Amino acid sequence: MTEDEAFDELESRLKQQAQARETDNLSRASIAAAEFISTQTTDLLAITTLRKAFEYGYRVGWRDAKEQK
Repeated sequence: MTEDEAFDELESRLKQQAQARETDNLSRASIAAAEFISTQTTDLLAITTLRKAFEYGYRVGWRDAKEQK
């Protein structure tokens, strides 16, 4: 195996890992969104702003990242 082939193989593996992490993050985001919607009453959900939803998601994501370490 030449140096160029080894580099291409390494680059390919890194891209696959990045895609797997992105897929995992999108899956977690979808689950968190569904949980957020299911836990809110219809009255609260109707007045929830995008900012409030983003802040909630940020806090949940931060908590999940700390738990993974």
